[in-house]
Amino acid sequence: MPFEFYEPRQSRRQTQPFAQITRRGRIKLNRAATRQYFPSGEFVRLAYDKDAQKVGIVPTDDANSPGAFPVRRTSNGGTSIPAKRFFDAYGIAIPGEGLSGLPVGLEEQDGITFISVRLTG
Repeated sequence: MPFEFYEPRQSRRQTQPFAQITRRGRIKLNRAATRQYFPSGEFVRLAYDKDAQKVGIVPTDDANSPGAFPVRRTSNGGTSIPAKRFFDAYGIAIPGEGLSGLPVGLEEQDGITFISVRLTG
């Protein structure tokens, strides 16, 4: 019987855009979401749609933009946004274990394109 090379299967999390919100209020976009929706930008502005339970993320390079949050690129190709102040301001409670596997997409509203993260999986 000939040798067969091992080829790991990519998990859904590696190939589809997903977000995670940590219990400490960090929004983390996986590599797929970062590549597809957020290839550049050092800061973001955040918005909240209470009725739809969504967070909107708008990339910007302007550090002086009102309410701008810094963006950190992670070693695995993802993005991390420290957003605890944002969640506190809107009274959004994050469960002790955080939220993971949140769907990510693009939406346009009032001429602004948002990277949207639904807070319910």
